[in-house]
Amino acid sequence: PEEIYYGDVKGYLIIITLFIPQKKVFVEHTLEEQFFLILKAFEAQEAFHATTFEHIDSITNNFPLFQGRQYIESVKSCASGIKKNGDNKELTETIGKAVEIIESSKKLIDQYSNYLTHTDFVPHNFRIHNGTLYMLDCAAVQFSNKYESWARFLNYMLIHNPQLESLLSQYILDNRNEEEYSCLRLMRIYKTVFLLEYYTRSLAKTSGDLHELTKIRINFWREVLDSIINNMPLDSEILSNYIGNRDSLRSEEEKKRQKEFALSN
Repeated sequence: PEEIYYGDVKGYLIIITLFIPQKKVFVEHTLEEQFFLILKAFEAQEAFHATTFEHIDSITNNFPLFQGRQYIESVKSCASGIKKNGDNKELTETIGKAVEIIESSKKLIDQYSNYLTHTDFVPHNFRIHNGTLYMLDCAAVQFSNKYESWARFLNYMLIHNPQLESLLSQYILDNRNEEEYSCLRLMRIYKTVFLLEYYTRSLAKTSGDLHELTKIRINFWREVLDSIINNMPLDSEILSNYIGNRDSLRSEEEKKRQKEFALSN
């Protein structure tokens, strides 16, 4: 969105951008509209690629730079956090496999790194007006693997629109190549481990229904991680059971908030 104001006010950095009106949420658009809107947004991010040492030098003072080494360090840190905050043998084994896969794939991760990437690219961080997608929460922008934003979006759509998740995954396999599809899979593994670390860390801070919901989320995302590691589609029964259990435990406030981003889910 257009920047209206950027400046220091009494020691605070203030950024104000133009408000973007949105008549309907992303998933209310037709499947075809969703597909092409999001594909165009991904391709726009990929157009910004730091290809030289001069490019890298110019962005490091303004954006975080994530390459293979940083992804390995991050996933190992997440794994340590998960082990520290939980005692789940199945989860520990699955996380171990994920770390091994990321550690052994540094070369491939580096090959598709140094691209402009929004690391939290989901519907609550963009708005659509007159057929144009406007990206919000630009604090989540960095130069990293170009499939990290794809991975975050596909993992989200696994719950909210599985048909779109499947179409986009198949698009990479059919229109790019198996190597890029493998890189997307690596990023989906990474983003799932990242999410599991967040939920296991949050577990001790919750109680009541939210505590039970957090445990359900941990079990669900472990199942998702298993399916991605094995390069297999998630069992539809696992997904439907998760959605039913999740909705029964959500607070009314949370249900109301989620309506801003989704239809029935």
